Amino acid sequence: MLLPGWVITLVTQIAVTIGFLKHLVTAMMAFFPWQISEKFNNVHHGIIPLVLVKTIVL
Repeated sequence: MLLPGWVITLVTQIAVTIGFLKHLVTAMMAFFPWQISEKFNNVHHGIIPLVLVKTIVL
């Protein structure tokens, strides 16, 4: 039995969204302790958005 196109599209979109959220959470978890330790340093303001953009692109 072939699934209708919209079902395949929906499942694909959900899978992509879940994959994206997992990448986002992983990136945030990796940088969260570092961000706290560097709280008084302005470097993380430039690096974290760069990582998030890179995660979104990948």
